[in-house]
Amino acid sequence: MIIHLPIVENRIAQFAARFERQPVGGIVWFKNDWSGGLPVSEAEMNDLIARHAAILHRAQRAMRWWLPIAVVLIIALVVATGGEVSNWWGGAVFVLPLPWVFYQWWRAHRLPVTLTQGRRPIAPARGLIEGAGARLAALPLMIPLAMIVIGTLLLVQLWRAVHLASEPLSTGIGFGVIVFGLGILGIRVSRR
Repeated sequence: MIIHLPIVENRIAQFAARFERQPVGGIVWFKNDWSGGLPVSEAEMNDLIARHAAILHRAQRAMRWWLPIAVVLIIALVVATGGEVSNWWGGAVFVLPLPWVFYQWWRAHRLPVTLTQGRRPIAPARGLIEGAGARLAALPLMIPLAMIVIGTLLLVQLWRAVHLASEPLSTGIGFGVIVFGLGILGIRVSRR
């Protein structure tokens, strides 16, 4: 069984959150929070999101295939050297494809830039708070729920070990993670 981390789904949702339907009609894409929204059609938006998702899923598949290959390479390296392999080599084999994966993520994120080049903004900039709110609302539900559960588990462990009062940093981190998770849930509810 492979543990599923919603990294790709999260990046796709964050990308889709940069598109916004306008009250007067039409769709705009925000390159960032401090520049105006550039016009795109419904077909362009759907195509960009589909292409973005395809690139990210391709990179994810490559990493899934790389993990067993990396294990075989490390085992072969251990056998070939008679067990004289440092941890550094094992780590290097595992992260070898990461520059390619990061390049694919960058390429997927930049898809709308070439499409909207030369277009003039038709919507005002969203601003940092509004833009961040749109992206936080797009996070998968599992992320804030996991934050609340992890923060709660940390506080329970501290409470059981009677360190809740004597570990103010850990207690603060636990409460902070819970509050941040609840904040994301609140943003999701208010924007639905």
